[in-house]
Amino acid sequence: MEDPNQQTGNTHHEGFEIGDIPQGEKHDIDHVELVENHHVAAGSPLHKTTWIIVVLGFYTGLAGFLVNFDLQYTGYVLVMQAFNRDFGHCVTEHGVETCKLTATEQSLSSSIYLLFMAVGALMSGFTANYLGTRSSVQFGCLWVIVGAAGMIGTTGNLVAYIACKCIGAIGLGHLQSSSITFAVECSPPRTRGLLITLFATGSGVGSLVVGAVCYGTEKLTTSWSWKIPILLQVPTGLGFGLAMFFFPESPRWLVNKNKIPRARKAFAALYRVDPDSSEVTSQILDVQLAIEETQKMSAGRHWATIFHRKFIRRTLTALAINVGAGLCGTFFIFTYAAIFFQQLGGFSNSIEISITINGGLFVGLICGPFLVELIGRRMSMIIGYLGMMTCMLIFSAVSSGRSHGNNVRNTEVAFLVLFAYIYGAFTASAHWVASAEMHSVRDRAVGQAFVMVVTNIFIFATNFWTPYMINPQYGNMGTNVGYFYFGVEAVTLIILWFIFPETACLTLEQIDDYFASGRKPWKTSLKRNKKIASGEIGPKDD
Repeated sequence: MEDPNQQTGNTHHEGFEIGDIPQGEKHDIDHVELVENHHVAAGSPLHKTTWIIVVLGFYTGLAGFLVNFDLQYTGYVLVMQAFNRDFGHCVTEHGVETCKLTATEQSLSSSIYLLFMAVGALMSGFTANYLGTRSSVQFGCLWVIVGAAGMIGTTGNLVAYIACKCIGAIGLGHLQSSSITFAVECSPPRTRGLLITLFATGSGVGSLVVGAVCYGTEKLTTSWSWKIPILLQVPTGLGFGLAMFFFPESPRWLVNKNKIPRARKAFAALYRVDPDSSEVTSQILDVQLAIEETQKMSAGRHWATIFHRKFIRRTLTALAINVGAGLCGTFFIFTYAAIFFQQLGGFSNSIEISITINGGLFVGLICGPFLVELIGRRMSMIIGYLGMMTCMLIFSAVSSGRSHGNNVRNTEVAFLVLFAYIYGAFTASAHWVASAEMHSVRDRAVGQAFVMVVTNIFIFATNFWTPYMINPQYGNMGTNVGYFYFGVEAVTLIILWFIFPETACLTLEQIDDYFASGRKPWKTSLKRNKKIASGEIGPKDD
């Protein structure tokens, strides 16, 4: 029986016509052949890293800078005298005035806003789905600017301070979720890990910069001691939001919304090719086929697809990657290190210690983008968790049963710096890109938004309980807190070993094929993925 499409000379696929390929290119492509061999060739111009994609990678890093600048600032202000005077409770003994926040106030001011980051991540699922991932990032910048501007005028009113911080946190939730999704959908497979990992590198730069700024303003006796770091977020957020107009909207989002002409122009702008070229045509068909396959497997559902029995594994894997990274002790080290060492004693300036630890993180994050491509996502996470477990164990064990002299204190700091380096080089560099890669092409924005909602709820919990764990009047765990995080890291490592596949070098559509193949995660590898990318084997081949 004759195919009706062949009678007209056009092959139709979800609003896209193979007959639309420009004159001079192949018009007699068989639809079945396209379905079976639909992936873009490894040597295609759409697998090349152009200068605009490199710039996009650095802008993704700026999003990480904005997020971590705010997160780390939250911990630094807790040791600032001016902040404690403006918002805490003051008592005078022997002619000396001492001002401080209670443990509950410390917990609320440094954790409740994380719930609103979860709200922002949830909202980003809607904004990214209906307005586009680029527009969602810009929407987040607006929230950050409004929140920061409001915080500056809250002197003496802790409730107002927290409320404005929560407003800004809604924007941070957008940036966390949508900036990664946008970059993942725009980047080529060979360098996607390196470019998206710049989000983590930017986070490390944000940690160092806010530490340096707070170190410089700490000595100020006025409220500007804690206001200056907040003020810096306004021009940074404004500049970042406006600069996003430099990039086109995500071409995969445009295809998902059946805006094919705009998708052609977006692919062309990113990869510097003719919008009517055969490469762009092939890529659009590739995306459409992946979307159609998702629709078939999920019986047409959209928002609920990430919980469908055929997709729940992908959602849970992304959750384990992100939640594990949030619970492994990073917020204890990077957010509360200053106040922890202040309470522990033995150091003249706890902020200096915190900056040193963040320096270790920054060095690791410089190496991370290259390691995540050199050894892959899965191996990076495994090495990272093994290294972090070792550091936490030694950090706690070194001071057990011994006097806390200078040598012991210096050893504790040294292993926290090493922990920060390992986390930056392996775990942080892999988890941002890996979690976003887990979702299907059609539902990536929704899936990543959900993952960030749950992640921020868990991060809220760890930020809320940490001040109680380390406070001498409550948990008073001291360095024993390392044993707790050692256990969390061990459990996370075991879970990831069994559910986390290697995704480096694969296109987003090939990752969809992998999950459809049923292959076990521990049977995936970077070496095998390179063969798939080169066309030597297929995703479902043994």
